[in-house]
Amino acid sequence: MHENASQGDFAANAHLLRITAIAGVIGALSTVTAYVLLHLIDFFTNLFFQSLSFDSRSPAGNTLGLSVVVILVIGGLVIGLIARYGSEAMRDPLERDAAFRALGLCGSRRCGCAA
Repeated sequence: MHENASQGDFAANAHLLRITAIAGVIGALSTVTAYVLLHLIDFFTNLFFQSLSFDSRSPAGNTLGLSVVVILVIGGLVIGLIARYGSEAMRDPLERDAAFRALGLCGSRRCGCAA
């Protein structure tokens, strides 16, 4: 019988500590990834408004007028065309290896794509 059988599901052993450490590492990596993505959003927002900066800036104060709406509509149409007429791998968001196949990266050993 297990050494902590009297504690049932509340037994803390080395396995639980290892899982806790892995969860902490995943949480830290997720935090760093979110931080980087937020700064990339700031960078591309500023790039759109002709400024090379990572400063947070609201798009509400733009000087482009109605051309902002036209640019957004064109971007939406491009994404729609990609979704409609793109390859089968790009149209299936639930498939795990769709991005690797679409980019032609399934030939590498690291990919793990099913043949």
